[in-house]
Amino acid sequence: METRRAGLFATVLLVGVLAACADEPEVPIGPVPATLAELTGPWRAAPLRLDPVMWSTIEGVCRRDIEFPAGAHALHIEVRGGGVAIVRMTGAQSGSCDALQITPDGRVNGAGGGSRSEAAENWVIPPGTLLGPIQQQTVAGGDMKVTGWSVSGPVGAGIQTVIVQPLGQPQIVATVMNGWFSAWWPAQLGDPNAPAGGALQPHLRTMPAVTIQGLDANGEVVNQIRG
Repeated sequence: METRRAGLFATVLLVGVLAACADEPEVPIGPVPATLAELTGPWRAAPLRLDPVMWSTIEGVCRRDIEFPAGAHALHIEVRGGGVAIVRMTGAQSGSCDALQITPDGRVNGAGGGSRSEAAENWVIPPGTLLGPIQQQTVAGGDMKVTGWSVSGPVGAGIQTVIVQPLGQPQIVATVMNGWFSAWWPAQLGDPNAPAGGALQPHLRTMPAVTIQGLDANGEVVNQIRG
């Protein structure tokens, strides 16, 4: 059984690093993790990297917001500015936080909805060039000053890069880690950080058609799906 619920607007400060179990996915950090200014600044078409403190903080808020047990942990976190974080959880229970808010003062707040399955999940990276099935969600809620959409889903080990192409929008490079991809984009790219009242305006409530391509290590398209 899967439970979906709205965010509880939980708030935590950036304090300490939560201990990670040995069998949990490795926290991916690049040579230059994103600064707080980048995480809360303008949306960008390429994903950002998290340092371990922010990773653990976002994971902790998602766990509290959707009431995951202690044995659930973040498999994947998508950040690319706009003060938005999207989380895929796995372990004792699986599910997601569809939109958490990162504030300029370093807080992480529950904002959008999410889901939680009662069953445990032993996640394994899919083989080959699998791409999807995709999940589509709304990025909105709470005090967030941006609204938009996201796509996510499983991705095989043979795919290194995922490109998301919403109709009439620029190409987006998805976050790919631990056999999962995700990408979000603002409903109005011209002014992605304009106050939006926490919900999509009526004329923006329908997600545009999107094409998603999976590329191998040589940059060749090896799978493509549409949503």
